[in-house]
Amino acid sequence: VISGVGLSRWFINLYKDILIALSEKDRKIIFLGGGAVQYTSDEAKFVTKFLKKIKPYAIVTRDIWSFNHFGELATHNYNGIDSGFFVSDAYGGENVKLDLPKYLVFTFDKIAEPKVDTNFKIIRLHHTFWTFAETKSLLDGKPNTFISDSPYDYLLLYASAEEVHTDRVHSCVAACAYGRPFRLYYKSQRARLFERIGIDPFEKLVKPDSGKLRHEKGNQIKFLSEIISEGG
Repeated sequence: VISGVGLSRWFINLYKDILIALSEKDRKIIFLGGGAVQYTSDEAKFVTKFLKKIKPYAIVTRDIWSFNHFGELATHNYNGIDSGFFVSDAYGGENVKLDLPKYLVFTFDKIAEPKVDTNFKIIRLHHTFWTFAETKSLLDGKPNTFISDSPYDYLLLYASAEEVHTDRVHSCVAACAYGRPFRLYYKSQRARLFERIGIDPFEKLVKPDSGKLRHEKGNQIKFLSEIISEGG
């Protein structure tokens, strides 16, 4: 089972030998919440050629573009959602709260953080293992910059935030999973995954429709249950 950017040139170049070997042993390969990186016609052609070679058992995509390009190349296919939306089911739930004063989360590893009018404390989450000159959160010693080796620390902070402002797609995914308002400030093709749940994260703060997200998650689980049972 492969989650994330498995339907991309980058991933296939890294793992093609393993996937071909598994395919030759008749192992069932499932792409779960799969998506591309570049979302170009060249990438689509490259990935299509490889998928025809390994013949996946199932492709569950995380965005409509990926489904339209790759869905029919598997025995089973489903126009699904990103696996990151399930994180609240795995850890903490939507109602998890920290015993802290109200705060905003800023996560900017690619661009300088924007000006946001707020009376709340800002906690700055640092995700990347290098620091871009434009962000300088570590170099300038901005207050409340948070770094941890544990993903659960980050999830707790996202889950309890009043708002999440970020240049990272999956910071928005985490906020969405926990029902927190968020805004994405960096254009990325990977943000197509929000189209499946009817959200435009770029122009203003948005809050997810928790009922719609639960519905989409339930349908995806049902599909997986059926094909796994069928496959023995």
